[in-house]
Amino acid sequence: MRLAIISDIHGNLPMLEACLAEIATRQCDRIVCLGDVFGYFPDGLACAQRLRDVHADCLMGNHEAMLLGLLPLPEVKDEVYRLGAQRELVPASLLQHMQGWLPYASEVIGTKRVLMVHGSPWQPLTEYVYPNSDLSRFAALPFDAVFMGHTHHAFVRNSGDVQVCNTGSCGLPRDVGRPSFAVFDVTEGTIEVVRLSVDRTQLQQHYPNLHPSIYSVWSRGHQTDKE
Repeated sequence: MRLAIISDIHGNLPMLEACLAEIATRQCDRIVCLGDVFGYFPDGLACAQRLRDVHADCLMGNHEAMLLGLLPLPEVKDEVYRLGAQRELVPASLLQHMQGWLPYASEVIGTKRVLMVHGSPWQPLTEYVYPNSDLSRFAALPFDAVFMGHTHHAFVRNSGDVQVCNTGSCGLPRDVGRPSFAVFDVTEGTIEVVRLSVDRTQLQQHYPNLHPSIYSVWSRGHQTDKE
């Protein structure tokens, strides 16, 4: 059993397509998205539809929560996120479907106890766990593996017997500027973070009208660029 785990697509359809194409070469049995399909880039609806095409299981991210009115959406932040404009494009049936997304999922897959969450096990929508975060509290969790998104910074580390993975971001990486996702081989118990190359010039030509801050943080790697 092999899981592809993807997160933080943020409406970037070309990067989602690139990740899905790579996933297709890796004999994965299932795709899970840890949330933030929407926000920043304008193709959130198309990304959500592509995830449904490939039968991906989707969690709710903080951007979906803002889109649905479950978290506040400050006007100044929406100048960057542009979720208000995207909300007008999403069919009512999809909005209703997204209401059923949870920000976490706890499962037994094969012999492995797995937690998948957008933010953290303690604050599923809002807490950030970075590569240099203290992971000691993960060791007490009743899981073999924990997968997270939200930070746009990918890593795999152990805390006691618990494997801790942040998949990074498919659509807006903030660490080394390369879109990423994770592959979890349940049988072998291994986790691989897969990174793709991206032609930033081509991407900017495809999306020329984004908020200027988006491309400026693409590879800057600042932990202050949150949400």
